[in-house]
Amino acid sequence: MLEKLNFELPSREHVDALLSDQSYCAELIKGDFENQCLRRVYCRTNLTLIEGVISYLKLSTYQFNQSVLHTFKNMLDLYAIQLDVPFFQDVVPLSEAQLLLDKQVAVASNGEIRSKPVFLDFKTNFKFTFQMVDRVFKMTCSPNYGSIRKEWDQLQRAVKVRNRITHPKVGVSLDISDVELDALARSAQWFLDLSGLVFSEIGESMERNQIALATSTEPLLEKALADVVKLLAVYDMGKESSNS
Repeated sequence: MLEKLNFELPSREHVDALLSDQSYCAELIKGDFENQCLRRVYCRTNLTLIEGVISYLKLSTYQFNQSVLHTFKNMLDLYAIQLDVPFFQDVVPLSEAQLLLDKQVAVASNGEIRSKPVFLDFKTNFKFTFQMVDRVFKMTCSPNYGSIRKEWDQLQRAVKVRNRITHPKVGVSLDISDVELDALARSAQWFLDLSGLVFSEIGESMERNQIALATSTEPLLEKALADVVKLLAVYDMGKESSNS
């Protein structure tokens, strides 16, 4: 078990479906640019895709932290083994990782421990997700929001437009302006570029830690083999003494 990190990311079927929807709507808009119905559909599709990818990242991060990191860490602690592998340094506690499932442990009025749902607004959820990805996978992909102010502002504008047309109020326009449409398109592309980078970095981090794991466990395996040889030698000596 110390030789390999066995983990597969969850199925991306729903993410691929949302990406296909977004691409299809983008093509429709090109052929009927002034169509407000298509603009609203394009807006919803873009934000659904973004939130879908964020949800997928949260689930992947939670599963890796729970099924791999804590499983390994418990075994290492049991045998008092210290490994120079970044993945096993400062492992995120399960109580914190549970927030990735939009749940939080709480004590009910009857004294029982229960999980309660946690609802984060878009901006908070976005920042939380990428910070947790960095913590669990030992990466540095969380955006520097000061240096991407333009892209970040465009994404916030896109969210506001989506909220406006999804929860319409009397007297508030359902039309999406050219400027807003541009913000929708640019923010979606920026996010897709960012998420593509994140998935690539996750793969590279897995590879780096796999190499570090192999390097760290090699001396342990050598020692274990040496100990076995010594035990066999002692056993043979004892066997010879009993025969003589």
